Amino acid sequence: MKKPPLFLLLGLLFCIPSLGQVVSSRMKEVFLKTDLVNAADNFQDPWEVTYGPDDSLWVTEAKGYKVNKVHPVNGGWRTILDLSNGSSFSPGSYRRTFGSGQNPWPQGGMMGLAIHPDFMTDPAKRFVYIAYVRNYVGHNQTYNSESVQGHLFITWVVRFTFNPLSGMLGSPEKICDTIRGSNDHNSGRLIIKPEGGTNYLYYAVGDMGAGQFDNISRTIKSQVAASYEGKILRFNLEEDGDPVQEPTTMNYDRWIPNDNPYNVSLGVQSAVWSKGMRNNQGFAYDTINGIPRFFGTSHGPFSDDEVNLLEPGKNYGHPLVIGYKDDGNYNNAKAGPSGSSLPLIVSEAVNAATIGTSYMDPIYSNYPAVAGNNSTPWSIQYIYNNRLYWDGSNNLQAQNANQYWHSEGYSGLGVYTKSFIPGWKNSLLIESLKWGRVLRLKLSNDGAATVPVDGADTIGYFGSRNRFRDVAIDPGGRSIYVVMDRSSSSSGPSANNPIVPACAGCVQKYTFLGYLNDASNKSSIPEAIDITSAAPGACVSGSSVRISSANQNSNLWVPFTGPDGNVMAEVYANGNNLGIVRSSFYIHSGAIRMAGGKKYLHRSITITPENQPEAGQPVRIRLYISKAEFDELDADGASGVSSLTDLRILKNADDCGPSILSTTAILTPTHWEAHGSDGYVLQYNGLTGFSSFYFGAAGIVLPAHLLSFKATLTDNGAGLLQWETGEKINNTSFIVERSPDGKSFTAVGKVSADEVSGNSYSFTDHDLQTVSARVVYYRLKVSSSNKETASYSNTVALSLLSSANDVRVSPNPATSVTNLTINAKQSGNAQWKLHDNTGRILKQGVLKLFKGNNNASINLHDLPAGLYYLTVNGPGIESRLKVQRL
Repeated sequence: MKKPPLFLLLGLLFCIPSLGQVVSSRMKEVFLKTDLVNAADNFQDPWEVTYGPDDSLWVTEAKGYKVNKVHPVNGGWRTILDLSNGSSFSPGSYRRTFGSGQNPWPQGGMMGLAIHPDFMTDPAKRFVYIAYVRNYVGHNQTYNSESVQGHLFITWVVRFTFNPLSGMLGSPEKICDTIRGSNDHNSGRLIIKPEGGTNYLYYAVGDMGAGQFDNISRTIKSQVAASYEGKILRFNLEEDGDPVQEPTTMNYDRWIPNDNPYNVSLGVQSAVWSKGMRNNQGFAYDTINGIPRFFGTSHGPFSDDEVNLLEPGKNYGHPLVIGYKDDGNYNNAKAGPSGSSLPLIVSEAVNAATIGTSYMDPIYSNYPAVAGNNSTPWSIQYIYNNRLYWDGSNNLQAQNANQYWHSEGYSGLGVYTKSFIPGWKNSLLIESLKWGRVLRLKLSNDGAATVPVDGADTIGYFGSRNRFRDVAIDPGGRSIYVVMDRSSSSSGPSANNPIVPACAGCVQKYTFLGYLNDASNKSSIPEAIDITSAAPGACVSGSSVRISSANQNSNLWVPFTGPDGNVMAEVYANGNNLGIVRSSFYIHSGAIRMAGGKKYLHRSITITPENQPEAGQPVRIRLYISKAEFDELDADGASGVSSLTDLRILKNADDCGPSILSTTAILTPTHWEAHGSDGYVLQYNGLTGFSSFYFGAAGIVLPAHLLSFKATLTDNGAGLLQWETGEKINNTSFIVERSPDGKSFTAVGKVSADEVSGNSYSFTDHDLQTVSARVVYYRLKVSSSNKETASYSNTVALSLLSSANDVRVSPNPATSVTNLTINAKQSGNAQWKLHDNTGRILKQGVLKLFKGNNNASINLHDLPAGLYYLTVNGPGIESRLKVQRL
């Protein structure tokens, strides 16, 4: 029975999430674990967790037959759909027809969920697609003139519509109501992804457990194209124009794409998109370095859980090939007990060749045969704790020794393409039912293979006595959400080896915090984490992190990453509340940089906190550089660097940019160390303030006549040049030169020192609108009447990207106030509106626009923490941004 809620607000049940730090893996990351929904909330076997476009978690309950929306921060939740037997949902024909005492229970029940891509932007398409087992036919039944051995259920795929006024799902419309189900291997996962520029709905159907346990005599149909069993199906998101069939007014052909791969060969409209699946319980889709990739995870019979790259018309081998075709893991055996209906696999390689070009090997398979010994099936021979965990026969040991089967029980799947957690970008996250953990597999650059990390192929996270069912990732990549079964087993072998869950039916959140401080006051970050890199010649923004005691990271090493997801720097705040800390870096190319007669490294790093450290409470910092950058400086005979310990950290108040603009202070590192084989890290333990950090043998003092030189873009799109000299220099002129490429310069103005009081100078370049380059470069030519030769300043770059029509908010995330900046090409009025995730307008205003930058402040102080949506409309402006209130 559900415990009474602590309080009720807008129909959401709120609890106080439990918190705790965990060191999660051999990679030593520290996460903050939060039980958003705990065991007392009584979720009945959560199956699907999806991070929705409305910034809610959408969770299905397999045995509860409910869909819940869960707040990803405070854990508040409410039920928005209940299809359980006896519920009040109307029409009642869509409810589950069997009671909670159904025995056997279908594997799953209420299973996959997918949300229409236009859910937030098109009020007419607030569609949510759900797959669930609706009714039980019986055991060893004749169904549609066919004798079906084993337990037979029927699964529906239904499209519901979300009503923002009631906050409920309703208006159901059947997409397919003829998918056969079972008490074993229903798969049940849904996903929406584009194919050929059009979004489709994909659904995984398992092999019904054919050939094992209660279904040992059931005919296996994974290779039968005319059956939906053991397949990936593809449906339209909306009905197409196919004619209505008689005698029914329901035309399921309208939900089936006319170009599905098997339509022609079968002579009918078929939802089958690919075949040869055993029990695909995980779907994930994203682009990997620009290449779209669709992944699936499938259970193996005794070993060989698979990760597959899913493509149309492909055959994934079951029950003829299990795992890799060339390892011979199942040669002369079956993918189940010897007495089952499954075929004998004489040779996996021969079977794959017989299937032909449509066959597709997994990109990863668990526990293949020992390399070079393919004649002996490794999985059949493997001894664990002095016990043979599978001998290929239908005996009690094979039936009951699930704990000795070297399999993971792959379930849900996610693909992490964010850059926030070091080293995680382009990784698969796989949920393990049997071993109770999340596995991470690193993908190759094109996403078509997996690659090892630090000498091993997988990394395990969050290990516990639980059956992990599914995973979701928040939009920023900071938090991972997992759901666990409440039941101690699902079907088949797991029923004989139940796992009493440590967090029954929980929804857990794991937020990445950083790394521990080791005994030497260094970070525990592994050397296997690469150092960030980027194309040279531009200031590259890195990650931003709030560092405070409230965020539980002020006494951890907090990393900052570049867009590639690799490490740039780390900060140990030493208990300081630094607020939101932003990072950026610049990599130069060409000749070694020089300022003030001193040479310095191609890389510079800028760290900008909201709050500087408290007096007497210095922080520690670790700054990462590449070996190639150091070697180039080391090879320059005039750099003063002949070993790593010659390198100093040079600090000043510059913004991130291509060159040193002001005199630097020298920081002698506390530690110089190699980081892996391709980089170095310099650590300094007494930092009292952040800014920009350069690297060289000695401090850089700019010539006395020029202390600083910078360029900024004005609100009206002009270039403002400002410089300062150490003292008043008479009889001197400053010629401002501009270049579109940093190589060829042209004079655009002149300032005489005699015409300016003091030693601060400026010049405004009003002709930037005529420049076609995205970035312009400036330098000063300094001429004195008493010298025959002129000298030049450093070159500074000015980005003109903001001279295009754009809309920005900063800071974002924000604590109390964020600033709206509109860079307009023409004058007029712009209206802005701040919405919550239901579309309700919370704040609005009108900003009178002038050509160039226009600013307005938006007060968030009276709003609770969370995500909001800012819409801006004006002349040539139509923008929608997410704004986070911390």
